[in-house]
Amino acid sequence: FPASGRCRDALWILPFLAVFVAMIAAAVYFAGTLQDRYKAESVQHDWPPTDAMATAGAVGGAASLVAAMAFAGLAASAPACVVWTSLLFSPVLLIVGGLVLLATVNVVAGVICVAVGTLYLTCVFVCYRSLIPFMIKVVETVSRVIVQNPLMRGVSLLGSILGLAWSIVCAMAFVGGALKYRDQLDSASQGAQYGIMFAALLVFYWGAQASYNVSHVTYCGVFGRWYHGIDQGSALRKSLTVAFSTSFGSICF
Repeated sequence: FPASGRCRDALWILPFLAVFVAMIAAAVYFAGTLQDRYKAESVQHDWPPTDAMATAGAVGGAASLVAAMAFAGLAASAPACVVWTSLLFSPVLLIVGGLVLLATVNVVAGVICVAVGTLYLTCVFVCYRSLIPFMIKVVETVSRVIVQNPLMRGVSLLGSILGLAWSIVCAMAFVGGALKYRDQLDSASQGAQYGIMFAALLVFYWGAQASYNVSHVTYCGVFGRWYHGIDQGSALRKSLTVAFSTSFGSICF
């Protein structure tokens, strides 16, 4: 495992940062337009206030984080239970839901759910059964590394916050721009409209993938250092530093 690496794809950092700053500026610029439009619509449709929606989102995010941490802890103590639960939960839920639909309102949907769940279970027990012990061993090994580096959960939280923040910034910039320049967009040609939508999707996907890959590269560094038995006391710190320095150009590429 290399002790250090040279910076690669550094040229991509500048355009990414330029787009990042431009999106934040656009979100701030259109924030007033969005606020005024939401207030006008909320009076007509009795929508909840923005602070209530923000609180609900924060509570939901915190609950999902607690569930993810509990799942990671369970994977360390009972990997076989985690693997089998992951494999069986979805098909069993489909079958139970299908039976409920059969007994109540929609026979066709119920038959489809039961059939899909049954096929899923058949694949698990017929096609994948021989691979399940290996998967249990992989989960056990991965969870052991996470237990040795508990702050990896913080990296996951950082990636989630960055991804959520980028989604909010893009939504504010795109929706605010669409509202402010609705007449110009409506009068534009279909090709121009598709071009704008493509550019918006490209910008959103670029930022989302960058935020995801920061966590991904950090995890790779931690597991690589664990496998080669180096930097055991500072694996997470050094891996995160690499993700935001010498590897950031590759992340942005």
